[in-house]
Amino acid sequence: MKKRGLREKLERRLVGDWRQAHKWWSTRLLALSALVQIIPADAFLSVYAMVPEDLQMLLPSRTLIVVSLTGLAFLGRVAKQKGKADG
Repeated sequence: MKKRGLREKLERRLVGDWRQAHKWWSTRLLALSALVQIIPADAFLSVYAMVPEDLQMLLPSRTLIVVSLTGLAFLGRVAKQKGKADG
């Protein structure tokens, strides 16, 4: 009985199409942002060291990547997406 009550409470707080969240660009971008954040710094720097120096100058910092992905995720959440009902 308690499980059912908890589930109902959760479903009342979620958007109506929460089961489709994996298709939203906002969800995908936030997952990518989280992935960038959890990559160990030494692994990130090892890959960065393999990039030619002239290209390293063009690459944004790790912080800028995370902030950009998070900002894009916000835009993805508020923008109309193809195949997604309004609302």
